[in-house]
Amino acid sequence: MERHPTIPPVTFPATKSHSRRGAIVPLFAILLPVLLILSSFAVNLSYMALTSTELKVATDAAARAGGRAWSEFQDIHSAKQFAQLAAAQNKVAGAPLTLNPADGTGDIEFGFSVRSSNGYGRYQFTKKDASAVESGAEQANSIRINGRRLASSGSGSVSLLLGGVGATTSFEPQVSSTSTQVDRDISLVLDRSGSMVYYENEDLLYEVVTYYYNSGYLYSSERKAALKGYEGSYGSMGGTIYDREFPPFVMYAFGDNGYSELYDYADGINHYNGRSSGWDEWVQSGGSWYIGSSAAIPGGGGAPDFSRWALLEDAVDAFLDVLEVTHQEEQVALATFNSSAALDLGLDKDFSGVRAELPTIIPDGGTSIGEGMQSGMPALLDADARPYAIKTIVVLTDGVNNAGEISPVSVATDLTAANNVVIHTVTFSDGADQAAMQSVANVGNGKHYHADTGEELIDIFEEIANNLPTVITE
Repeated sequence: MERHPTIPPVTFPATKSHSRRGAIVPLFAILLPVLLILSSFAVNLSYMALTSTELKVATDAAARAGGRAWSEFQDIHSAKQFAQLAAAQNKVAGAPLTLNPADGTGDIEFGFSVRSSNGYGRYQFTKKDASAVESGAEQANSIRINGRRLASSGSGSVSLLLGGVGATTSFEPQVSSTSTQVDRDISLVLDRSGSMVYYENEDLLYEVVTYYYNSGYLYSSERKAALKGYEGSYGSMGGTIYDREFPPFVMYAFGDNGYSELYDYADGINHYNGRSSGWDEWVQSGGSWYIGSSAAIPGGGGAPDFSRWALLEDAVDAFLDVLEVTHQEEQVALATFNSSAALDLGLDKDFSGVRAELPTIIPDGGTSIGEGMQSGMPALLDADARPYAIKTIVVLTDGVNNAGEISPVSVATDLTAANNVVIHTVTFSDGADQAAMQSVANVGNGKHYHADTGEELIDIFEEIANNLPTVITE
């Protein structure tokens, strides 16, 4: 019997046990400074980015404030003051931004910005001498703010949070922002309802009656009755206030009861001199106001002197006067409304058409504010409208939307949703719906104004004309 050899067991040499305790400590000691340097660099880099963002925000705010003030006050010193105030209200690296207003070497510059590439490219700023701009020798439409945190600037340089590499312990960020006044295409939407021939108050009526009395168109007894606002006999003349040959402005100003409560214009005409068709006779006369059936009162036209419409004419004239002297180029269209609405004049750089049109308009009828706003918008979209001009609607009314079914607020919502348009609203007289027109202005990203007198109305229209829109172009 054959036997197999026995396979000897396999044995391995014994290994020596080596301890690795403490081996990581030298490596950590080598890498720790590197980690600290990288962390410090990351923290400082983030802090620099944050500071640059804060500086840009503060500089933009200063440019907007300076541009707005320059537009409203037309004064470069006011522009500088508002820019400095806005900058100081914004902190950069924990400290308010300080602007140096000095001419020539300061942080606030004035110049002219134009679009390159025939109006389709970026705005390019050309600096002008501030004193020449102030005197009118140079034209300017832009204010540029240089936001700087330099060692030589008022706020100084910015210290790094964790120090820097080598001897570097601070950095000096600087940015620029330019606010430019841009051109406007403006649609004036004006109320020509019947109440626009009313007079605002008894003091104004006194002035009107005195004017016509001094012109020889009223007897002394008629003047007395008109000024006192009562109905009664005149001694030997007999009759009542409605039997005398009063101008229509006296008749409708004192109402059916002979007092100073205003009422519908047509009712006053019917009382005037016993006529039942006085309104038609007035229209057929070409809009002139008559005593009896012959003598025309001076100042005849679409509406009587001192009426709301006549005061509006003065305010629009003042508005156009301001536009004619601004450095920007505005175009103006005219739309009017009563029970219905119409676009009377399209956009034009020549304002003589608007000036000539207003005196010919005869106010009458109801008040359809919504339709008026709708009629004014197409002018801002036609071939004469400029794509880069700010589109602006200015709506004036002395009443409440009482004709048509279109709400002014809903119209404003639709217009602003479909078009980049700003809507300002102006109410004139206590009878106007100020709350609704305030809502229209809010929806239209504009401003609401209210006037009780002709002087206030002129101030408002001048403010709107001076309140040129500004945009950040750099």
